[in-house]
Amino acid sequence: MALDLGNDQGELKDFNRMDVIDVQPESANINNENSIEKYLQENIVKVDTENKDITLEVLKYPVTQELYKLVMPHKIFKNENAQYPADEVRWIEAINFCNTISKILKKELCYKEVENTETGEKHWEVNENANGYRLPNIKEWFFCAKGGIKKDNYKYSGSSQIENVAWYSGNSEGHLHEVGQKQKNAAGLYDMSGNIKEFCWDTYKFSSDRIVCGGSILSDKELCEVNSDNYEHCKDNVPYQFIGFRIIRCVINK
Repeated sequence: MALDLGNDQGELKDFNRMDVIDVQPESANINNENSIEKYLQENIVKVDTENKDITLEVLKYPVTQELYKLVMPHKIFKNENAQYPADEVRWIEAINFCNTISKILKKELCYKEVENTETGEKHWEVNENANGYRLPNIKEWFFCAKGGIKKDNYKYSGSSQIENVAWYSGNSEGHLHEVGQKQKNAAGLYDMSGNIKEFCWDTYKFSSDRIVCGGSILSDKELCEVNSDNYEHCKDNVPYQFIGFRIIRCVINK
């Protein structure tokens, strides 16, 4: 049972219709398993949904450099700070990160690359029923940014006063900031209106571009507003400054 918050752009497909290519996540850093589990235990927030059978486990911050390097220790960031959001991460790298952390923690992989047997074209597909970690789809992202079922209805994620919740063009001084320094929203999540923009799973219309939500340190106020029509799109294999991601997991309540 997948959380039905809608996924108009990046629809789920039937894996059985195509040959599945086994994707090997980046060499799992098994030695860091305990450290990764501890990090997630301390920084995962449970977000209730309108479906009582389903809870979302959401990282309360964008993936930080600290967590990224626990999973993929060879990554080098331009501006090194363990508590900065991990930025300049390609969408495809975010997918690989999700599969790798799932593998380390012995959970099902959410992502597979499949090949169309007729055309030979390859593309990524998601299994939202898997218990591993993944990117939110766009409706899940906005659901969380608006405070979950508590629906705080603020202009920004957690407040109608942008200074309370976001690092943006008006106060960032042009550089990243450590996560969690601003006010959290009603769901207990930080930095969803600023600091960095975040990749979602979804493609933009009929392109291969991926949707990006939230504002960054260079964004004007308007781009930091939590509005379901307020998002951008970027190439899936290009690193962008001040774009990162947040991970979630769908838990079936027994």
